Amino acid sequence: MAKSKKQVLADFDLYRSSLKKSHLIDKGEGMAERTKRKEKLLSDPVAFIKYYFPHIVKVEPAPFHKEALKRLKDVKVGMELWDWFRGASKTDLAKMFLIYKVFKGDFRCVLYTSKTESKAIFLLSGVKKEFENNERLKNDFDDQRTLGSWTEEYFKLKNGTAFFAIGKGQSPRGLKGDENRPDCIILDDIDDEEELRNPQRLDNSFEWVMGALYGTFGAAGGFFLVVNNKLAVDCIVTRIAKRPSAKYIEVRVTNDKGESSWPELWTPEAIQRKRDDLPEYIFRREYEGEMIKVGKTFKSDWFVFGKVPPLTEFTNLLTYLDPGFKDTKTSDTKSSRLS
Repeated sequence: MAKSKKQVLADFDLYRSSLKKSHLIDKGEGMAERTKRKEKLLSDPVAFIKYYFPHIVKVEPAPFHKEALKRLKDVKVGMELWDWFRGASKTDLAKMFLIYKVFKGDFRCVLYTSKTESKAIFLLSGVKKEFENNERLKNDFDDQRTLGSWTEEYFKLKNGTAFFAIGKGQSPRGLKGDENRPDCIILDDIDDEEELRNPQRLDNSFEWVMGALYGTFGAAGGFFLVVNNKLAVDCIVTRIAKRPSAKYIEVRVTNDKGESSWPELWTPEAIQRKRDDLPEYIFRREYEGEMIKVGKTFKSDWFVFGKVPPLTEFTNLLTYLDPGFKDTKTSDTKSSRLS
């Protein structure tokens, strides 16, 4: 059931109240002490997110969170994909990373992009709310809100940094923050499961991403961050990952040893509970990165394994191989022989 406007406002007031309570500051603090803290935190992105976002960072960040922040600390130009398991806080980390880089002075014009305009606005609103209600940020970096440039789909900070929310298919050509061309694009939840069933629609979306959207970077380039786990073998994420300059970071809920990739939050009990709640193929797709579709893959319980007797003991033997998965001139033409 959709929430009423009154309930939405009540939920927001509760969020704002809890945010302020978690950001207690010393009103009597001197300028020198404040400046010293800012300089220290801007030199350490992990410490930065812990201090300014305690309402988000409620447990110790995972090793892959820390590695990403440290790796990108001074990066201004590049392409990186976070194909992390569901519940790995991809969007939250992207939001905190973005605010860190803005106050560090690395980004001046940001395009926050998703599969629809409404989804892009919703995701960007998480960034906007921090500038509006985060008392620690406002105490150290001043209130960055500006009159006349503070809407849902576009806002500009007092330091000049501009933010735009862009839905897939919209025209981003010509967008600038004053004289600044986009220097950061975040692609969050860009793939659409329905669209992935239609190769032509997927082709069109990929062309828009790499043409109209990526093309907004000028000669100096910019930072392109894709925050999305794979939804299919062929999707926008996998296609971008094949670009020569792309750095593809894959993280599953468990590592090669079967241990949790984020033990502070995803305990063995939490992982097992999720596995018990979901159909196995969905769990493996969302948390282990295995692209499994019901009806497209043989079920493991259909197979009976055992020691193969000597072939001379068999009366008849049969082998089968589907020589092609498409009825086209370029389809596979494999052969199989049993002698």
